[in-house]
Amino acid sequence: MFPYVLSLPYLWSAQRIPLQSREALVGTVEEQFKLELGLEVALQALKAGNAIEATLLLGIYPCEHNQSVQRLGEHQRNCLTSTYFNQCVKPGIPSAGAHTVFGITEILELILRELSTAELLSAQRVSHRMRDVIDGSKDLMQRLFPLPNHGSRIDVLSTAGFDGNFMRQTGNMRISKLCYVRPTEAQNDQSNGRLYFGVEVPFNQPLPWVGSRIRQMFITQPPAKSFTMAINCCDPDDRELLGAEPLPAAQITNPAGVTIGELYDEAQRAMQQHINCPFADWRNHTANGAVDLKVTFKAQLNLPANHPRSIQHELEQQEEVEENERLKPGRKLRQEFCEAKAEGEFFYAPTGITLDRMRYPQLLPRLTLDAAYTQGNPIPTFEQFKSSTADKEASSFETMFQEH
Repeated sequence: MFPYVLSLPYLWSAQRIPLQSREALVGTVEEQFKLELGLEVALQALKAGNAIEATLLLGIYPCEHNQSVQRLGEHQRNCLTSTYFNQCVKPGIPSAGAHTVFGITEILELILRELSTAELLSAQRVSHRMRDVIDGSKDLMQRLFPLPNHGSRIDVLSTAGFDGNFMRQTGNMRISKLCYVRPTEAQNDQSNGRLYFGVEVPFNQPLPWVGSRIRQMFITQPPAKSFTMAINCCDPDDRELLGAEPLPAAQITNPAGVTIGELYDEAQRAMQQHINCPFADWRNHTANGAVDLKVTFKAQLNLPANHPRSIQHELEQQEEVEENERLKPGRKLRQEFCEAKAEGEFFYAPTGITLDRMRYPQLLPRLTLDAAYTQGNPIPTFEQFKSSTADKEASSFETMFQEH
């Protein structure tokens, strides 16, 4: 949703609003666009090129009914907001308080810090004032991804649809038409024990035009320095069958961090190269015979030790070690049972060892004729066996296994 703090038509004077109260500067979208004559009138004036009339409608007439607000498209709302801010917020009119508040750089920066990345992208287009404040703030520029933030705990550029709310995130609709950034689940690198997660950035046809500010944005914070490119064309088996050379995986590398513009240029080059590829799968063709291409870039980033996922992984590993130590006596006892059975010997469990986790009663050794024969012992008579403790202990073991 567009930043709701950028076009308050009815802000009181700055003296009546406590500077510490950020909530006093924030209103809902319905409060911003209260028009008695209906929003359609203002939209018609705006479409006709009469921006002054549209902004006067926004600034003078309050509206008691907000049904039309719900039907107002996001694109139209953005147009009205920027027009109102640039044309209507002037000294000498009832909304001069908004002009006073927005004229204080520190206050405006505090407000902008409450916005998401998508809303900050929209705020840049509202006015030169907004853009100047954003450009002059290191924190805001890092959140917009043009400036690297090496102290970040891994942040990924959020594109529209990332939270399942595609149609309402208009602030970054241009990026969403360009690519869809999606992080994968964190995985454990067995070679060094470090956690890492992958980032995928697919580009689909047709590629839209993007401005220089979006081209300068990094994909992640801290910036990923290397991406691998893959294209859904030229299946390796098909190329080998037709006698073509295999295509090596393209690597895009930038020590300062790979930007959207660099991925965009590589995706455009790959699409131009493969648009009429003779080795493409027949299922990847469009109605006009061209190849329906999709270029995907992938990168892996190691998670720092202070990242929440790394901390959780460390706790999980510690719990696994403790669980293994707790089960170690039972596993050792089971192994000794197996060895005793293989050798045909008696085995008596040591005292203090619980058998509640022994799920294999068939491993309990029995006094057999084979055991007596292989060990060279005389075969005991029934009376000898009954008079010994072996029968009682074997019966008690069997009862314990059956109970558990």
